[in-house]
Amino acid sequence: MTEASPYRLLLDADVLIKLSVLDCFSECITALGCTLAQCATMRSMTRSAGVDNQVVREQRAGGPGKPARRLFKTLSAIPTIDKLTDAEKLLATTITAAAQANGLAFDGGEAMLASVAIHRGLPYVTTGDKKAIASLPVLALHVAEVAQLRGRLLPLEYLLLRAIQSLGLAALHARIDAGKGCDAAVFHVVEEAGSDQAAFEGALLRKLRAVQGRAPGFIPA
Repeated sequence: MTEASPYRLLLDADVLIKLSVLDCFSECITALGCTLAQCATMRSMTRSAGVDNQVVREQRAGGPGKPARRLFKTLSAIPTIDKLTDAEKLLATTITAAAQANGLAFDGGEAMLASVAIHRGLPYVTTGDKKAIASLPVLALHVAEVAQLRGRLLPLEYLLLRAIQSLGLAALHARIDAGKGCDAAVFHVVEEAGSDQAAFEGALLRKLRAVQGRAPGFIPA
């Protein structure tokens, strides 16, 4: 393991973009007990999300205007990890090779995030890719280190649920409703539950349980 990391939450590009479009990034990380300084993403992911390119940024945010501006604000502020250690590169390569050998939907970017989280002992890492989450139990059979991600993987539904439980739906509903088109699961929850907090939490929890069932033990209860 590398020296102790100042970070607690490592975010993938997909979740970072969606939380920005939903305008609840700061609320979600606060509900998790993190400050912005304790969050990080990979520099390659801020580039892929358009931090240096307005056209790309607007495409990733779903169009110009406020969502793209919020995304730029997040991308500009979040700390980035620019380089991997040799050990992190090796583990990422090993994970990617195992995924390819077993026909699993776990790409190089996800392998990089997993490797950094494992080697630096970060408590949490996000991913918006449900197929990648479902790959973890099989990957752990082939790459022992992957098992270290148990209890540390956070999908979008988990983060939103924590924020709503912490702040109340009334504080977030208008924003989530305005940005619901960025994620199919969020769209369906908003359409199903409206502004009813109990119904909203229940719908989110059902979707979260379905994701947890695809990778038992990897997502916190």
